[in-house]
Amino acid sequence: MLNKLLSVVSLSILAVALAAPAADAAPRLLSAPPVFLFVGDDSDALAAYAAAVPEHTPQGVTLSTRLTAADPQATLDGVFSPAGPEGGVTDFPKTLAAFPDAKLAVGLSLSDAPECHSTHTRKIAAGDYDDSLGALVDFLAGLKPRAVFLAIGPEFDGPWNCYEPVSYKQAFRAVHAMLEARGADNVVTVWHSAAWPVAGAPVPGSPEHLERWYPGDDDVDWIGMSVFAVGESRWKTPPEPGPATLLARLLRLSRDSGKPAMVAAAAPRGLRLGASTVSPIDADAPQQVTSEELWEAWHQPFFDFVHANRDVLRIVAYANADGPRGDSRVQADELVKKRWLDEVLNVRVWFQ
Repeated sequence: MLNKLLSVVSLSILAVALAAPAADAAPRLLSAPPVFLFVGDDSDALAAYAAAVPEHTPQGVTLSTRLTAADPQATLDGVFSPAGPEGGVTDFPKTLAAFPDAKLAVGLSLSDAPECHSTHTRKIAAGDYDDSLGALVDFLAGLKPRAVFLAIGPEFDGPWNCYEPVSYKQAFRAVHAMLEARGADNVVTVWHSAAWPVAGAPVPGSPEHLERWYPGDDDVDWIGMSVFAVGESRWKTPPEPGPATLLARLLRLSRDSGKPAMVAAAAPRGLRLGASTVSPIDADAPQQVTSEELWEAWHQPFFDFVHANRDVLRIVAYANADGPRGDSRVQADELVKKRWLDEVLNVRVWFQ
């Protein structure tokens, strides 16, 4: 596993990233290497970002697909041919050609929710989908020397994905085994938690929650998390535990295990940058705000979170898109775009 990590991140960077954290956070962060910034999440969104924000070239791009059938032609959306709705098309070859020097993060769904069952994870574990899995692994291995970060069953503990721990872990191990068998040493595995509180669902659970889902040290290379909020201030009724607690548990796991951490999905929940509105996360009640208030509602706290955890955070993936859960396009607001560029062009924090 170490050799695979070294093929993806340089030795000097990894040595700092995996070093045991110092007792004092300030010296630790002063010595932290820059962070890779990825942008996604579909080909249309990435093309729009490249056109609207030419001042910044992301170090990586994020795309998604799924593994839910034995026939590669019936699944692996976007990998071999374009897929998705107009305005949200995913086309792996097109995006990879447009960003030839970018690393690639892939969200590999093992679910076709909202049907809540574990059929696909069980079939993956049993080898029933090996033709499709092998086709995907060969495609990713064929991208060498491009580094690939493969989130297997992203947001595994989000009830919207309808996984259960036992078959999820088995499927994760089966994907990792196929990567090893086919020599895909440019691919690292990402164990990506939703880190999101859901009323009435066992997502947050107890401190033992993550243990129930963890496939094992030999199969997990990176610790991943979603960040749609870094605190509880924007809920009408704050959840318990909230995202701050859930994220802290994942970061602690990263520090304790020596595995680098990745914000595998980040976007401002409840904000619509194009409309200049902010809504409570647990209520659909958008209110008109200023551009300054837009930035302060999510982006500034998010970047503060990244800065505070640079001892283990090596990658941040931002979803720059207009979708049903919000409009996170930084180019949609002039002030937000300016503040964004001020942040992401800082060579002391971000790779350029």
